Amino acid sequence: MARLPKELTLGEWMAFERVIVASNMTAEEVKNIVEDPSLFGQMLESYRSFRDSNPFALPVEELINRFRIANEEEGWGYGEETFDALAKSAPELPKGRQTFLTLRIRKGEGEKGVEQTFEMHANRIERVRGFLTRRLDCLKSGKNRLMGHDTDNHKPTVEWAVVDYAKYSTMWYTFTDESLTIVWLYHEHIGHNADHPALQLGGYKLDAEPGEFEKYGHFP
Repeated sequence: MARLPKELTLGEWMAFERVIVASNMTAEEVKNIVEDPSLFGQMLESYRSFRDSNPFALPVEELINRFRIANEEEGWGYGEETFDALAKSAPELPKGRQTFLTLRIRKGEGEKGVEQTFEMHANRIERVRGFLTRRLDCLKSGKNRLMGHDTDNHKPTVEWAVVDYAKYSTMWYTFTDESLTIVWLYHEHIGHNADHPALQLGGYKLDAEPGEFEKYGHFP
């Protein structure tokens, strides 16, 4: 990690000074920090803890339990060996304010499997949240044909995945199936927290005539 002051330019130092001046920090507080540098160390530790932690993070055991409940309620048919394999292969919780440990769950193969996977997640989201957004609702194959990205490589999958929305902040660099799982795994977070950005579900699109898109909203 780069250390101060060698790695900062004079302009960056001046910008940092302007941040301090513009803050609510008083002259007395600045003097106290100068006299007792450990205070600044505590501030830095607090900042790093805030930066590296997702307040909606769930332990591995809870994520597996939520998957188990979804499996039972939706009739997905996964056996105990699936949950045992997840427990044995679970990674450490990732760091990051917008980073989620989630599951990549896919059913079926090819284009048909893409439809099947989307609908299983959409049905679970609807059960957990009580409704589907207009865009998710109109993507269900009973209403419009669902097109997926890279459908030839779609295979049945249950595995861990990490999604960091701070790194993949546009709809072109997101993870569709993993994000759909996040919606029902972390349902307390979705739609109830204005401090986090919206999830982008790049990878699905509607097979519709050009003039039909307006009634669904714009899709990638």
